[in-house]
Amino acid sequence: MLRRTPIAASLGPLAAWLILCGPACTPGTGETSETSETSASDGDTSSTGDFLPPAPVAEENCLVAPIVDPGRISGSLREIEAGVGVCGVAGPTTYLQVAPQLDADVIVIANATGFSPRLGIAPDGCGAGREFACVDGETLEFRDVAAGTVLTLEIGAAATDPGLAAPPPEDGSADPLDFTVDIGLRRILDVGERCLPESRGRCPGGTICAAPAGADPEDLTAWICEPLAGDTCVSAEILVIDSGSGDFTVDRADPQTDAHAHACTGEGLLERVFRLEIDAPLPPGASLVVSTKAAVGLAARGPGCAASAEIACAEPEAGVSLTIEDLEGLAAADADPYLFVEWPSGELGEEPVSLAWTILGG
Repeated sequence: MLRRTPIAASLGPLAAWLILCGPACTPGTGETSETSETSASDGDTSSTGDFLPPAPVAEENCLVAPIVDPGRISGSLREIEAGVGVCGVAGPTTYLQVAPQLDADVIVIANATGFSPRLGIAPDGCGAGREFACVDGETLEFRDVAAGTVLTLEIGAAATDPGLAAPPPEDGSADPLDFTVDIGLRRILDVGERCLPESRGRCPGGTICAAPAGADPEDLTAWICEPLAGDTCVSAEILVIDSGSGDFTVDRADPQTDAHAHACTGEGLLERVFRLEIDAPLPPGASLVVSTKAAVGLAARGPGCAASAEIACAEPEAGVSLTIEDLEGLAAADADPYLFVEWPSGELGEEPVSLAWTILGG
């Protein structure tokens, strides 16, 4: 029996931020500190007399956007002309780049008092309409970024934001169009790697942070990233089809992810993967029908697990059924088909899903 720890992302932006720069992330030029003895914003000198280069700032020109380390970066929308804007919402925009040196989630929080900051993240380069994701006044999290990937970060505001009309301050106080951006990385751990405390990072998809049976749950060194059974085709649960009909259940209390996207179910659903070992006598033109009264989605692939190998798909609805044709052909190719059962997170409670199979002749 595995002992499980909650996924860190479920704790909200604040808790996520607390684990961003643990042992694996050392802030560099992007770091600022209230306890720093000097400011490097103008190429100042340190307390030891060493010259400090100017701190990077968000740039109006995307082509010269600096690559920054995790930490806090400053910028301003003052005197920035409105353009295409973040995700096509016209307005002033500034740019930074981030390039994690390890596999990580990138988490960005924009802070502004005079306007609602919009954030976008896009692939390396410049150009409109290239964003992977955008948010307005919220935390931006972009998961599963491979080491060495360069991303362009957009920070701006909608042209209709009334805060942009604020005049510049005359008394030396903070400009209401100034902003800061907190950039952090959450390291993606390896399978079998220690996963507690949470500041170490998060387990990769298809695994869970767990203490094996018999281990002391109070011993943080015992908790490791364990593969989830039935979460991917590699760890698929074997279901032996040894008669003309039968039934099986899916225990939705077991943690699952969504490692595969199917034509009719898309992404974002929890998923259980079965490898079907056909061990029953097959009539000519045999097909396999899988059905359930539960509101789940079903898909099948074979031979193999690639998306291009999808052979049947049924979108989530109550009373769904799925037919896998040509069992004889799959058997002749020695290719066990894969069956995927998918359901929305939190919508079906913890009740197991009961399914049935029937082999039909042609």
